[in-house]
Parts: sequence; structure tokens; C-alpha cells
Amino acid sequence: MIISRTIHLNRRLVSKSFEFSLATLELYIKLLKRNELELSQKLLLSSTAIRGYAERALAAISKQDFMSNVSLGLKEAVEARYWLKMMQMKYIINNDEEECIEQLNEIINILNYLMQENNKYKINLNLQNLN
Repeated sequence: MIISRTIHLNRRLVSKSFEFSLATLELYIKLLKRNELELSQKLLLSSTAIRGYAERALAAISKQDFMSNVSLGLKEAVEARYWLKMMQMKYIINNDEEECIEQLNEIINILNYLMQENNKYKINLNLQNLN
């Protein structure tokens, strides 16, 4: 059950991170038109890195490699959320930006779930090794 849920979430993560990367790219272009070079660059780098780590996690050769990439993807997602919050404070956010924030929150939830499931599994392994 947990394995099938994890596989489903992996697929959803790849799909959502791709949609988020495209939406962020559009937002990046809008920010460039506003001459917001630094903020747009930081947002683009962190948001597209999420997709990269999701792809690397799926191609992982070990569980440790998988979880390392999930963890790094989560860190990038949190950073992207920070940059989006900075945008909210500096600019009036329209529906496109709100959609980016909603997509990012869903990605963070998926990554958090994958991390929590790994921690549960790791604890079970440690307890079994004590017997």
C-alpha cells in the first residue's frame, strides 16, 4: 500500500514540478519585463531545481540516493516559496502567481510526505535490527 502510494506520488511530483517549472518560467519573463533581474533569477533557479531533483530521485540507484534528492528538492521548494513570498510583499500578485504558490505548496506536501514515510521505514528497520 505504501509502495503504491509512493509510486503514485513520485509520478505526481514529476508532473507537478514540470507544471510549476513552466509557470515559473512565465513568471520569470514577467519579472524581467519589470526589470526585476535578481529576484527573477533566484526564483527561476530554485524553482527549476525542484524538477531536476525530482527527476534525479526517480533515477536513483539506492534508497539513500532517492531520499537525498527528495531532501534537496524539498530545500529548493522551500527556497522558491521564500522568493514567491518576497514577490508577494513587493508586488501585487495576480492569478498566475497565486497558481504558482498553490502548485508549490502541493509539491512541498508531496516531498514532506515522502520524507516522513522514509523516516518511518528507517525507524522500523532500526527496531528490527535490535531484535
